[in-house]
Amino acid sequence: MKYFFALFCLLSSYAMHAQLEMRNSSLSDPSQPVVYRNFYNLLEFQSSINDSILCVLIENDTVERYLNTFYIVPDESHTSIVIDVVTSANDTTQFELEARDIPVPELFLGDLPNGPLSKAYLLNNPGLMLEYPDHSLLPFMYVIKCELILISSKGKETQLKVFGNAFSEKQLKKLSKLQAGDTLWFKNVQISCTTCMDNRIPTELKLVLTD
Repeated sequence: MKYFFALFCLLSSYAMHAQLEMRNSSLSDPSQPVVYRNFYNLLEFQSSINDSILCVLIENDTVERYLNTFYIVPDESHTSIVIDVVTSANDTTQFELEARDIPVPELFLGDLPNGPLSKAYLLNNPGLMLEYPDHSLLPFMYVIKCELILISSKGKETQLKVFGNAFSEKQLKKLSKLQAGDTLWFKNVQISCTTCMDNRIPTELKLVLTD
């Protein structure tokens, strides 16, 4: 079997034994031994000796280095990854991490739960927000555009293009004419995300106006 390794080295003059800790700074709980596929996981290795990390080796996965942070993207076929960290004292510490599919973020209008929507709240233009459903990942992302379908209580549909995460003044005037029972359907959401491999997310949001 042929193996491929991504190897990153940093020369160091230390020869003392070091204890290593690993943190995934993309997670709400960085100590969890988890990485996500199709996602740039920000792994940081903390040594008890400054600059003692010599090499980081990982098999068959994408890895990039920026200063002391390693951006790891697990191969789509992997359910786990193994990382070997070698220090200048020739100590090797191995970390085994579970590889998961990235969860689909949920879309919210401001901090409103996906429930009843008042016109006053809507016209306050709270903005579209994204959050991962289990709060496992930090949301390094925001909405750059989406479609908004306005559906009247009689079934008539009007389509708007929303650029950014908030409504324009012209769109707010149109929204001010909505009536109770009308539905707002946000779909085809595109995001800006520094750690995601894809800027399109299969998430939608429907809200019914209450007054």
